[in-house]
Amino acid sequence: MEWNMQLTGRVEEKRRWSEGIHQAVEAKEGLKIQADSVIVAQITYQSLFNLYPKLSGMTGTAKTEEKEFLKMFQIPVLEVPTNLPNIRNDLPIQAFATARGKWEHVRREVAYMFRLCRPVLVGTTSMLMFLAVALVCEEEGGRGLKCSKMY
Repeated sequence: MEWNMQLTGRVEEKRRWSEGIHQAVEAKEGLKIQADSVIVAQITYQSLFNLYPKLSGMTGTAKTEEKEFLKMFQIPVLEVPTNLPNIRNDLPIQAFATARGKWEHVRREVAYMFRLCRPVLVGTTSMLMFLAVALVCEEEGGRGLKCSKMY
């Protein structure tokens, strides 16, 4: 049996459900039943990180969670300025009352970008949602919408 992760579309190898659920599914599907995996030790991320004398990392969200880092890890967050000024144009957040309204807006935006011959990246949470978006975009004249996670 293989897991297909809904968010990425990727097949997760060597993943098993716990507490006998995986064995029950294997029995139902007529597969060879494998032994349940056993956890011999567990450690929290906080305890794992505290084993190291120095911590470093790079993220855009650490500064906003600085108080949590101080509380949980007793370490400060240092902000390193960018090499060049930010040229990104941050647009206002768009909120939609319904999912239908959101995807209708996406359809119009994709069609507009296709008319300008600009590439479009549409992120979806599942393969089924991607296929629905691709179908709607093709009806609008958008062709060549590809999914990077399809197997």
